[in-house]
Amino acid sequence: MIYLDYQATTPLAPEARAAMLPWLDGGANPHAAHKLGRAAKAAVEVARDQVSALMPSDGQVYFTSGATEALNWAIRSAAKGCKIVVLATEHAAVLDAVSALRSYNQVELLPVSSDGLVDLEQARYAITQGTALVITMLVNNEIGVIQPVDELADLAHAAGASLLCDAVQGYGRVPLPTKADYIAVSAHKLHGPIGVGAFWARSGAPLSPFIQGGGQEGGQRSGTLSPMLCAGLGLSEAERAEHMARAA
Repeated sequence: MIYLDYQATTPLAPEARAAMLPWLDGGANPHAAHKLGRAAKAAVEVARDQVSALMPSDGQVYFTSGATEALNWAIRSAAKGCKIVVLATEHAAVLDAVSALRSYNQVELLPVSSDGLVDLEQARYAITQGTALVITMLVNNEIGVIQPVDELADLAHAAGASLLCDAVQGYGRVPLPTKADYIAVSAHKLHGPIGVGAFWARSGAPLSPFIQGGGQEGGQRSGTLSPMLCAGLGLSEAERAEHMARAA
């Protein structure tokens, strides 16, 4: 069988598999204070550094179950009952999350032109004072068009809003936007494991704890992290960073 649907998911890279194997039996809880726990935590933090290497410098990476969780986290942190402006061609993870907030937020869908790109003049009229959040993909998951994310971020910031970038299809393939306030990525789109992703939030961007519990991830996202999944994500991102450096 020949597998070609890389936009849906990618095969696990041998390097990522090798990084995951030492933690396949569960190892230790990375949030425990004993020696084995500290070793597991060290593996998680190595992975965090590997993911952060392709992100803007002035923010924090949090591990999630995938990009869907990261997108929901950003939307619920930044919306706060105000206007949300979102491209009409966004993934269902965004459109459904935004639709669920229509009782509390005004939602405006920005159309795209025949080439799939947003019209920046239309965006300028839509992103007004009172807008809390602007949402755009970096690379569209169906047609591959690259949106002008930094230009949309400028419009958002001028109106006092934040910008969320769904970078799932672009992370590790094209440079990330430098002006986004939130970035969501997923491991399995870049030859990492299914079931883990990362959420980057710029320092100072609105951020509310998404899952309450044990206080993990700086109290922002409770739940025991999997060293195995984090290691697989980190290694896959490190491989992409090397690939992009060679291609530059």
